[in-house]
Amino acid sequence: MHDVIYETKGTVSIRSGESAMVPIGTFALLGDRVLHYDPKESEVAVKKVIHVFNDSDTPLSPGDMSIFDDGRFVSQVNFNPMIPGDDELIEYGEDSTVDVSRLVPKKIGKDEITDVLFVTRDDGSGKPRNERIQVCYKANRETKYMVKNCSADKSVSKLYIDHTASPQHGGFLITTSEKCVKKTANFSRFEFSLAPEQEVEFSVLEEAHYSCNISDLSGLTSFLKKMVPKLLSAGIVDTSFVASLEDLIATRQLKQELTNLRNGR
Repeated sequence: MHDVIYETKGTVSIRSGESAMVPIGTFALLGDRVLHYDPKESEVAVKKVIHVFNDSDTPLSPGDMSIFDDGRFVSQVNFNPMIPGDDELIEYGEDSTVDVSRLVPKKIGKDEITDVLFVTRDDGSGKPRNERIQVCYKANRETKYMVKNCSADKSVSKLYIDHTASPQHGGFLITTSEKCVKKTANFSRFEFSLAPEQEVEFSVLEEAHYSCNISDLSGLTSFLKKMVPKLLSAGIVDTSFVASLEDLIATRQLKQELTNLRNGR
């Protein structure tokens, strides 16, 4: 960690009508020079950032921020307000020594059925009747990152890779916890260090649970013939479920025949 100097200034008017900047406060904050890769911003660019921590007890107001690297001015950026305890990544350029790429996220196998439930309704008789089935699934995805330090003599002390989960199926959850240093509901930040010319391959796994309803006769009949035998052997459904499903299909078939008769077919 290094000290980051935050200095706030204000404008005052003097008698001649001119204005002048006067210092109001100076704070030494914790900060670290880090490389940062976020595929949402760029699939190829690795950014140089300062990871700043407001470890003071004072809220810091927004404004312009000048960044010096080894005494050399490198960038001027907007500074967002920070309350005590906040941290922020402040970008000040691109890095050419580290190469990061990723494989397009792909499904791992077929989505797995985890449960099958009956959805019921009250037809006024006081006895709930099965109306349709709800099939519950679990889906898995994998994103693979390839990282290489192209420098032959310089190591990388800290590299952040930000990964955002897929929004499909109501949103995936990231299940990989190795090297994770920050996590929210659908976001994880992973930290790496690299020796000269070191290459790293890293996979991020995601998981989602979702469901779909089957109510039409053809869909119920197909599910009974094709899926129920496998679910029975896996212990996901039992014989009482099969009997209830057969009753639901028989009821649907009877209603369809009555409708055909009513329409003269």
